[in-house]
Amino acid sequence: MSISDYVDDVNIRDVFQECYSTIRDLIVNRKPGKKLTNAFCGMGKSSLIYKNILTCVEEKVDLNLVVFPSIALITQFNRDYISRVKGANLFTQLNVCSRNELNEKDFGNFDFTTDPTAIKFFLAGMTGANVVCCTYQSLHNFISCMPEGMKVDVVQFDEAHHTSSKLQKYCIFSEPFYNLGLFYTATPCARIEHEIEQKRMERICFAPYWVGVEKGYLKNIEVRIDINKKPIRETSIGRNLKIYQSIARAILTTGNNKVMSFHRFVKGQSKKRLPGVTCVNDFYNPELFRKAFEVIQRKEFPHLANKYREIR
Repeated sequence: MSISDYVDDVNIRDVFQECYSTIRDLIVNRKPGKKLTNAFCGMGKSSLIYKNILTCVEEKVDLNLVVFPSIALITQFNRDYISRVKGANLFTQLNVCSRNELNEKDFGNFDFTTDPTAIKFFLAGMTGANVVCCTYQSLHNFISCMPEGMKVDVVQFDEAHHTSSKLQKYCIFSEPFYNLGLFYTATPCARIEHEIEQKRMERICFAPYWVGVEKGYLKNIEVRIDINKKPIRETSIGRNLKIYQSIARAILTTGNNKVMSFHRFVKGQSKKRLPGVTCVNDFYNPELFRKAFEVIQRKEFPHLANKYREIR
């Protein structure tokens, strides 16, 4: 397959077609600027990001950077997208992140580094197309390794509301280290809205929740409250077990097969540990969730014994 075939092979939803045409024109003609894709969760922004990466490769863009909030999302993007062209030798890739950023269990087998020597070596030896995946936390490290006067050709900011942190604001908005910046988020932060008001950024796509529902991409949101009258042991495992059981009931009742949980922080990010507020690390326990799910299914939903064969 040629690189053009790989680009054409990436399907994006119709809400992004005009947006992609705009981005492609910017890439082809090497136009600088800041552009916002404002779309709700689950609309398919990751596929658009991937298609833009391959478009950069097709158009022989030297350096394409994608910034993610966490190492988990970098791993997921590598697994779900980058792996599709593994072995095709379309571009050289570097992942800039530290395993310690989430202090998590194994998220997959891929190479990563935060070593300045390795990053500088990569930047100095670039030939052809190059793709770098980086976390927001390691972004300043990557920028500090760039040779003086160098700019990233195209940078894509996933979950772009993370660009509002003090560490990121200056290099992203005041003195950008890139030529073309593509921002993706469902919830633009105040700084992004300010950039738009000041005509320094353009919103090229607006696809809110109701658009996704109308087009059949998303389902109507149901609010489900699971009331438990029994005392909960005041430990993170005790609290999580009850939450897992509630999630299991919601899955088995509605037939949904994806769960998204929201947390105040990941480990190491919060100086104040509030009672009853879980961080990502405390909550992530797939084995405990699997056991809770199996118990609820067996006791309360025996007729659905063969509906879900795998939990991952």
